[in-house]
Amino acid sequence: MLATLSNFNHNLVRASLSLGETPFRTFFRITLPVIAPGVISGALFAFATSFDEVVVTLFLAGAEQTTLPRQMFTGIRENISPTIAAVAKLLILFTTSLLLVLEWLRGRRR
Repeated sequence: MLATLSNFNHNLVRASLSLGETPFRTFFRITLPVIAPGVISGALFAFATSFDEVVVTLFLAGAEQTTLPRQMFTGIRENISPTIAAVAKLLILFTTSLLLVLEWLRGRRR
């Protein structure tokens, strides 16, 4: 995300504003399409690394808070059921499809 924002050309925003566009429409028509691949890849990275935080979740979350990694950890520890394997497969498919969409957006931008 930082690399995308550091390479963003601010002259595009200035040109849009000097031609009479509102700041709101400039953001959605100029800025957001240019930084969208960086935003999407940052979100995917944050989503993927959040599943590595099971230990932190176990220590910090209260008894009534059940996140997906915590529920999966509890399910593996207490009983082995096909539900955990199904959720893991769905997560892998979801992450793969998001990465494919990101590559498609990156190719479309070129």
